[in-house]
Amino acid sequence: MRLIDIPAHLLYLITEHRILVFVGAIFFPVVIGKRLRAGVKRVLARRYLAAILFLLLTVNIFWGPPLSAYVLYHIGETGPAQITGAHTLDWLSYSRRNVIRYDVQLKTADGTIIDTSFDDIDSNRFPPVRAIPERGEDFNVRYLPSFPDDFMIVTDDNSPWARRIAASRWTKSFARASANMSSTSTAPLIAIPILPRPKP
Repeated sequence: MRLIDIPAHLLYLITEHRILVFVGAIFFPVVIGKRLRAGVKRVLARRYLAAILFLLLTVNIFWGPPLSAYVLYHIGETGPAQITGAHTLDWLSYSRRNVIRYDVQLKTADGTIIDTSFDDIDSNRFPPVRAIPERGEDFNVRYLPSFPDDFMIVTDDNSPWARRIAASRWTKSFARASANMSSTSTAPLIAIPILPRPKP
């Protein structure tokens, strides 16, 4: 086991279970505060714990998933993967829509096939993109050798999916540039001759 995989795995778990971390952050200061002796120290301890956990919770919600994907991108092993299926989670919704869970098969460096999954709300694509590979489409992931279920999707390599989204970005950029040029009014230039001033 690589020692660097342990903190990366803990970061991955914390970011993947953000709701549980939120609930724990609410009740943890209360439970710890009850075990402390009553008085000023108990009140201050609760406040300090609540402030620290609130800060960590805020960082985890907004920057935890991208940070975890960044870490996996730089220290993970590369392996091929495919999406084998997808299904809607009726018990989990986000922005008034149900979350979609994608089933993934990835191959490790020793040839082992790992069945894992990710949700469409996970920020597990780096560099960040909104696109998700289609079922059966080849793409590459980077995973922790000690914890191969911890992975992120690589978006800037030479895999078929990465090349497709790169071409799509170029096409959209060209279309936007063409639309801007066509919508810009180009009035014709009229040359006005400058006559010399009459001599007195």
